[in-house]
Amino acid sequence: MGTGSNAAPTLSLNASATWVGHEDVLTLTADATDEDGDPITITWLMAKDQSVDDGHDHDHGSGADQGDSFGIPEETGKTGEQAEFTFTESGTYRLVARAQDPKGGESEESVDIKVTQSVPKTTFTFVKEETLAAGTGGEEGASLLLYDLMQPSQNTYIDSARYDVRLLYPGEGTFSLDWSSSAAPADLDAYLFDGSGELIAALNQADPAGTTEETTVELKDGSYTIEVYARAGANVPYTLTLDLDLLIPGLTVTEDGHGDGHDHAH
Repeated sequence: MGTGSNAAPTLSLNASATWVGHEDVLTLTADATDEDGDPITITWLMAKDQSVDDGHDHDHGSGADQGDSFGIPEETGKTGEQAEFTFTESGTYRLVARAQDPKGGESEESVDIKVTQSVPKTTFTFVKEETLAAGTGGEEGASLLLYDLMQPSQNTYIDSARYDVRLLYPGEGTFSLDWSSSAAPADLDAYLFDGSGELIAALNQADPAGTTEETTVELKDGSYTIEVYARAGANVPYTLTLDLDLLIPGLTVTEDGHGDGHDHAH
């Protein structure tokens, strides 16, 4: 014989991303159960944060009852365990899943979605394929004369190249230099400096056995300078690479290298 009480549905919510671009498809999935075995109806609601409308990252707690800047969520017309949404306006949106049973039991879970015109790339790759004209004993200022992007080093008789790099987000990955020379043995070095001139990483093995040097780096956001020197050899082609996974708040790096928001279950 029943007690007359009714248990509200139990509900969890997952989002395919929590940061999407305009016209990107966001998929929300609600997992609802009812311990009484009652059928469950899931309705989807939405509210937009009215305190900001700039698409910037803002920290809002989960749950539709937190913060009044979103106002009261309105029904979207979507029902069922899974719903897809697209957005054409930047901002922060609160998506709410409401689970109801026929006896009046009700539960809600929500997730906040950041929308900007596009989602930043989660990788940064800087590649330069160049040739250093001369090694030790080369013509003074040769790099400046031959290449628009290159400037002579302090020792202008060692040919060099210098590149400026700007990171909008912190990152971690590899800094590498690969070169080849068919005329004679060659030795190239590369140095990575931060905006204050502090040395961050060096690829400067003496008499390297191969023609590739690589090291791992962890970089903050900001400006960097990379310098390449020809210590031996002449007319040495090289490939300089800085390959990073960016650490962007609200985004993770998926296996395919694309940006994706964290999955949330509230």
